[in-house]
Amino acid sequence: MNINRVIFAAVCFTGTFIGTWLLFVQMPGKDNPSEVKVKHERDVKEMPNKQWMEFDDFLDGTFRANSFYPRWVSGSEYVYKNDTGAIYKFDVDTNVATEILNGDPWTNTEKPFSWTISADQNYLAIFYMQTDGYAHYVRTFSCDIYEISTGTKQNLPELPKENLQKFQWSASGHDFSYVYEFNIYLYKNSFLKHHQITSNGDEQMVFNGIADWLFSVEITDDDSLMWWSPDSQYLAYA
Repeated sequence: MNINRVIFAAVCFTGTFIGTWLLFVQMPGKDNPSEVKVKHERDVKEMPNKQWMEFDDFLDGTFRANSFYPRWVSGSEYVYKNDTGAIYKFDVDTNVATEILNGDPWTNTEKPFSWTISADQNYLAIFYMQTDGYAHYVRTFSCDIYEISTGTKQNLPELPKENLQKFQWSASGHDFSYVYEFNIYLYKNSFLKHHQITSNGDEQMVFNGIADWLFSVEITDDDSLMWWSPDSQYLAYA
């Protein structure tokens, strides 16, 4: 064996060992959980009015990063939600933003996390109380629907109060389909008609309207397997 290679390897090993020793021995407390805890308690005592974020606050959605997600509703208009929960429509031609729904529905909802507007821009669905799960197809949520012109919540007795798995507005108007317990349902004709489309849903075998991991990642690039026709007269699903 070449003696130079042996010497080189020994020098590299020694340097790595010394560097590691300096990092973890000569700098005590850098990654020491007990010292980090003491520092946190000292900071809390010195700044008692400061709101501290815990990891659970991130997990349950108490703290979220600020974001802006415009949603186009026409060739020159998009809608967005501001910091107060109000929904605005912005016209890029006139550079004018108009409030179409105040922030009360959003702020008065427990743990809202998303929203979507109907194709005719007459109704808004707010999603809240999302539950966690090992995959997206077993996560559930609740949904309230508001009429935008009046700001009133719609009374839809057939719509489950919780444990929805998927919600999708029609391509036109304001019909919608949803998945509950792995079965597909839909509301038609201004919410006057409610239909159950499937009845064979099963968490282990049949995911009606919802893609499993393979389909959503490798095939459809979407976790929804419901497709409304452009005139909203038909609904395809898998």
